Amino acid sequence: MVEQWELARNLIDAKKALDSLWFISQHLQDLYSAHELCYDRRSRYYINACAVLDNTVCKNRNYKKQLQQSDSIVVQLFTERDKHYAHKDKDYMPSFPYASLEAEAISLQRELQHVRELCKEYLPNVITLDFVCYDGELFRRIEKINPKDEERIKQQKMSII
Repeated sequence: MVEQWELARNLIDAKKALDSLWFISQHLQDLYSAHELCYDRRSRYYINACAVLDNTVCKNRNYKKQLQQSDSIVVQLFTERDKHYAHKDKDYMPSFPYASLEAEAISLQRELQHVRELCKEYLPNVITLDFVCYDGELFRRIEKINPKDEERIKQQKMSII
């Protein structure tokens, strides 16, 4: 069985992908290739969220089948992962019923909270999902912070302490 903390890492990686998607939604005008960035973050989200499900409640094939018949969120997660992000199906038709990228990020946050609730007995009980509109890499890109600047900032912080 996959260890609790490995599952937690998948859950956190999915959360960070949503944080990044939310950040992108707030900084579209500052970013080149936003479409590619969003695709990458969605891919990370679906693959990691489904990895949590696959390695916990969906290990039992009967229960997975039951979930896929009764839980619209689980159906959506597996459909997106299996037909679009993990590999491309020719018959896949994307469904983005969101008014904005921010609305999508918020909706996906609710989905991930649902996954956490479904899988809570398999995850460390100290794991929480605190969403933050942030992406460190993209923040540095937008603010034009290069490695030299970052090192200078760290040195300044250390001299204050």
